[in-house]
Amino acid sequence: MSWFEVDKGGLQQLLEGKDKSFVIRELVQNALDEPGISEIDVEIAGVPNKPLARIKVRDDAPEGFYDLRHAYTLYAKTRKRPDPEKRGRFNLGEKQVLAIAKEARITTTTGTVDFRANGDRAVRRTEVTDQGSLIDVILPVTRGEITEMFAAVKTFIVPKAVKFTVNGNLIIPPEMITSITATLTTENEDTQGQWRRSQRKTTVEVYKPATGAKPMLYELGLPVVELEGGDPWHLNVMQRVPLNSDRDNVSPAFIRDLRAEVLNTLAGTLTEDQAAESWVSDATDDERITPKAVRTIVTKKFGENAVVADPNDPLSRERAIQAGYTIVPARSMSAATWANVRKAEAVPSSSAAFGSIEVGATVLGTEECTKVMLAVAEMARRIADNVWRLKINVQFYRSEATTQADWTVGTTPTMGFNTTRLGTKWFSASNLDDQVALIIHELGHHRGGHLDARYIQALCEIGATLFGMERWGMLHDINPTA
Repeated sequence: MSWFEVDKGGLQQLLEGKDKSFVIRELVQNALDEPGISEIDVEIAGVPNKPLARIKVRDDAPEGFYDLRHAYTLYAKTRKRPDPEKRGRFNLGEKQVLAIAKEARITTTTGTVDFRANGDRAVRRTEVTDQGSLIDVILPVTRGEITEMFAAVKTFIVPKAVKFTVNGNLIIPPEMITSITATLTTENEDTQGQWRRSQRKTTVEVYKPATGAKPMLYELGLPVVELEGGDPWHLNVMQRVPLNSDRDNVSPAFIRDLRAEVLNTLAGTLTEDQAAESWVSDATDDERITPKAVRTIVTKKFGENAVVADPNDPLSRERAIQAGYTIVPARSMSAATWANVRKAEAVPSSSAAFGSIEVGATVLGTEECTKVMLAVAEMARRIADNVWRLKINVQFYRSEATTQADWTVGTTPTMGFNTTRLGTKWFSASNLDDQVALIIHELGHHRGGHLDARYIQALCEIGATLFGMERWGMLHDINPTA
């Protein structure tokens, strides 16, 4: 006596909530796995006046069922298991179909098996087909479930060499955009008979979904699960994918790997809107993503001119903004994506792009300064002292740096003037307004950078103080207390 028995009713209960479309998938899958297959025909019809449907799946595989016992034996050892390019695994799928069927018949090259409504099974070795198999089942389904079956079977992507019809209508696959080579996790039986997972190189076919169709992950042409991250394509993996026990989903890690592999080839085809979708963010988290793909995606999301702000160099951030660059927010990407972005050198820091350029500078001695230059220095010191009681150094230097003047923070701050950039005319007695304006501009940096509200407030304070120092006389006749 066998160690185990299977309760058909118990298995049926476990399958009650399962989408009935799995029936078509399992039966078509078995046919597709047979060697030499060239035709599969599916018939779906409601039984008049009854909540039943009759489903027939006919194929022309030359060998048919090579072992008739596989029609009714759960987990029977099958030659499909070692081959990762076969869909079948455990001789389970068609038994799940039989578990929910009212009655069924399988006719193939090695005989016929009747599964009767009373629970009996009859095997006739003499009733055979010349080639192929016919599976005929009657299932309890609603009319809505029949409609769902029709919709599901029309999404199958069968090999071009196989003529696939449903109720006599030829099913045309969606438009294939391209195919890529990728190394992905698969499942198969090893030489010791152990079921294992491994990394294997395979083909991934990329299809354009029909209008209104949801992008799906496919395993060897059969849909597994909807891709819900805004993916623009169907992805058909041409080997077994690591499915869950219900065979209707895969792990998030597998989908992330798959998306990364696809983006490595197709990142350049994305639109700006597509590059901002969550599935792209998921893929750029993956260690498989290439530096080239990362750079392409970052450019599409943030533009050609983008930097990440260096918190240690706030002025470089301001220069970047003034130059029309996009500041990429730190929170716009995950830590994993940022790691890949840094590896790809896809987004420079603001300091790398707009930091102070270290070039040679020659500081002028007092004897090299003109009277006007010395007057500018004295004005700067007096303004700083009168506004904030701030003692500063003032220096003049020659440099090829692009800045006209600068403010250096220190124990005693220094205001520097680049005579090379300012030119001789700037240091003339008639240019007082420009000289004072630049002094005010640089002194304001004692409180912050150009885009800092404290900088704006500092300029206001300096202006008010200077007005009080030099211009109060023009308002002597105004009495604010009158």
